[in-house]
Amino acid sequence: MPRRVVLLTLVSAALGAGAVLFAPVDGTAAPKRTTYVYAHEGGNPNVVHGYTWAKDGSLEELASSPFVTGLRGTGCGGLCQTLGWSKKRRAVIVSGQDGVHVFLQQADGSLVSGAGSPHAVGAEQEGFNGVTAVDVGRRTFVYVNAYQDEAVYGFELGADGALTALQGSPWATGSGPDGILAVKRVLCCINERADSISSYAIGRDGTLTEAPGSPLAFPTSFSWSLHPDPRGRRVYAGENVGERLFGFSVRASSGELRELPASPAATGLFSTGSGVSAPKNGAAVVLPSNSTDRPLLACKLRGDGSVVPLGEPQEILPSGSSGHGRSPDGRFLVVLSETGLLSISVDRKSGAAEVVDTIATTYTQPNDLEVVVR
Repeated sequence: MPRRVVLLTLVSAALGAGAVLFAPVDGTAAPKRTTYVYAHEGGNPNVVHGYTWAKDGSLEELASSPFVTGLRGTGCGGLCQTLGWSKKRRAVIVSGQDGVHVFLQQADGSLVSGAGSPHAVGAEQEGFNGVTAVDVGRRTFVYVNAYQDEAVYGFELGADGALTALQGSPWATGSGPDGILAVKRVLCCINERADSISSYAIGRDGTLTEAPGSPLAFPTSFSWSLHPDPRGRRVYAGENVGERLFGFSVRASSGELRELPASPAATGLFSTGSGVSAPKNGAAVVLPSNSTDRPLLACKLRGDGSVVPLGEPQEILPSGSSGHGRSPDGRFLVVLSETGLLSISVDRKSGAAEVVDTIATTYTQPNDLEVVVR
């Protein structure tokens, strides 16, 4: 009898007998996966707070939190995209005015400093640096926006957390690069002083090739952060004062951005400055950034860039909302603000939102957060 037929016969027999396939060899249950939230408080001191985020939406701060970066404060108000995450290296990268700090995540969610941290970046003396990490094959690259230098710096991230400058780094951006985002192997830097987005194709060795048409100008009143759709085909930018949400298609091969036909889309909010949270499953949520504007809007995002509201805006946010993220199943939204951290349930169909847990505290310059599953 051929080997494949024998194997299929054995598998069928095992299933018929009620056997459990692929169980751990020692008979123990598979390890539980834990969801962590890392929140960046970019004041002085510049620190990262760590929390567990349970399946029921409840939050609990880690006993070892917060984790001190040794960097100067970011000098940035709002969602400045000052945290990066590498799944391959299990590393949290955080920025400040004078550089970046690499933390390596431990099995219990705590963070320890990587080799050489903190690292100086460029000639930066004031301003703020958006940071992101990109895993390409067996390698990991870190990119940092230098606001005053008008450039993006690139590094390779080692397993021990060390950073090595990439050949050709830095690369020119537009004026005032702030937020930064990587979608697959495309890097996007938003230039808040120029009202434009610089985009680049990321090479296998981490080098950047600026895309055709970059930087792409768009008619915003003031935008500083970028947000992906769940498949990495589009990116979005809100604006600090205004109801519009801008959408752009991403060409994976070259990094070229093109504004979507229905962009900018009206949302009915006073501010869309914290952009949009779009999970794989469930309703998207548009969030404000203005310190006195507290509604969020649950919606559907269409491929042409249009926004379809799911009901009216819901006034449940605290003042000064900034960083946000979604639970792995898309049921919950976590929001960082000046007065604490909120866990909010979002109905997948109706978009109805309800606060389920709150960590009430005062954050000095809440800048960004990352949701990480281990």
